[in-house]
Amino acid sequence: MNPRLTAWLMVVAVAVYLVLLGQLAVRFILTGEAVGVVLGMTILAFPLIGAWILWREMRFGYRMQQVAGAWKELGVDPAGLTYEESLSAVEADPDSWQHWFELGLAYEHAGDRRRARAAMREAGARFSPPGA
Repeated sequence: MNPRLTAWLMVVAVAVYLVLLGQLAVRFILTGEAVGVVLGMTILAFPLIGAWILWREMRFGYRMQQVAGAWKELGVDPAGLTYEESLSAVEADPDSWQHWFELGLAYEHAGDRRRARAAMREAGARFSPPGA
């Protein structure tokens, strides 16, 4: 299945879940009882946090699509990237989105997802789409 379609199906599923959770929270709040109101407010925090996380991740995915597309146009062979070379390139030119993206790929290849995402976020922050 297309990754973009899968992502949007997940967005819809999570959105439905968040709406249902929000409705449950409102029902608790409308009881008017102290315990119900506190429980409802607590439950209401989850859909708000979930919506924020969902928005943030979808924005990250869209940005990485743009960055990866621009990077592919540069014609760099990802098989030739090494962690040491990528790190040296970032240290030499920390403002380059390309080098941050390549460092993210190197971290991903090494299995360090946390650092890979951090480097990719840095690449996305430094990236400026063509014509912008």
